[in-house]
Amino acid sequence: MARRRRRRGENLLDRWRGSAVYPFLMIGIVGAIVVLCWLLVSQVAMPLIQSWFGPKITEVPLPTQQTEIGDLSDKIREVLLTNKFKYVARPILLGDEVYFSSGQDNYYNPLMKEIYVAKQDTANSVTPTRIEGIEAEGDILALDVSADYIVYIDTKKDTAMADGGVIPGRAIMYLYNRSTQQTEKLKDIPYDCPDVFLTGQYVVWVERTGETQDKLYMMDLTTKEVTTLATYEDSPMGVSPPGVCSTDIVWVEPHPDQPDSEQYNVIKTLSLGENAGTVTTYEPGMYAFKPMTNGSAIIWSDNFASADANLYLSQNGAMPKKLAENVSGYGIADNFVAYCQNGRIYVYFLATGELAQLSKSTEYAMLADVSSHGVTWFDITDKNRERDILKFAVVD
Repeated sequence: MARRRRRRGENLLDRWRGSAVYPFLMIGIVGAIVVLCWLLVSQVAMPLIQSWFGPKITEVPLPTQQTEIGDLSDKIREVLLTNKFKYVARPILLGDEVYFSSGQDNYYNPLMKEIYVAKQDTANSVTPTRIEGIEAEGDILALDVSADYIVYIDTKKDTAMADGGVIPGRAIMYLYNRSTQQTEKLKDIPYDCPDVFLTGQYVVWVERTGETQDKLYMMDLTTKEVTTLATYEDSPMGVSPPGVCSTDIVWVEPHPDQPDSEQYNVIKTLSLGENAGTVTTYEPGMYAFKPMTNGSAIIWSDNFASADANLYLSQNGAMPKKLAENVSGYGIADNFVAYCQNGRIYVYFLATGELAQLSKSTEYAMLADVSSHGVTWFDITDKNRERDILKFAVVD
């Protein structure tokens, strides 16, 4: 049989038009065009857009370990946890003192209803003492401490009744005045138990205020006036806690040019110091989560739900620099950044760029708190331990 010759002006599609395979051929062509467009957008357009919004990431080698802090081993202390405070919650380091909640119920089960303090001294282990005037009904799972105040949240779980009913739990924020040793109720917390952050005369926290809404609040502890700093509507930024220091409060907000983006946002800074009330905006050029500041530097992670996030640093508004990968916890002090990576605590000194290991190589650590010049962590090496092992160090 003679082969059919293609007529002048007839293309390949004309030859298949009307055949049974023609619709599938067209679907394949359209699919190829869609894939090509997606590649152009993801590989060409998006990098261009990223370069337009915010600073680029400074591509420098990650800091490498310089030395293990063996010469500071005499400053590492273990809090001696025995009897009724074998288990602790929310340790906070203030100066050379570490505060935490602990306690037990009548059946010797952990009930974090009291607050204790342990002070660094010449002994390798220190015994905590109870702060009189504070005793919650439930667990104290959130607290912060300053020279003047202790703010904590008393949480009580749902209680099951014999008739099958349930008494709903509740959370209440309290203020303890350290000079008068008096406690007063600040407010009810209807949902969850948020972290609280003290700075000067203010307490700051993020609270769930609706089914899909979160708000960032600041309360003046002298007037009890509450200010809303940010509102989040169905946003992952609603679970990003703020960061505070003596001069600033930092938090994240949607990018003004891309309000629905989960790839880019901005970091806001409210000044409490010389330019009190001034709010500035920093564009990290990425999605930032859980920002922290010491007044001149800001750190943050790039993932709000992962234990292997990257840690970034910006000093004095400069371009971001990646400090570490696979970070599970971090904090910033006056002169250094501390973070946990693969079960070890590292300290990065801001002035020199040197990195040192704080926790021992033989232990598996979990970072608990970073203060203005100290670090607190749990030693969780022994998975079958019968008590918490809490350590802290003042790092100057």
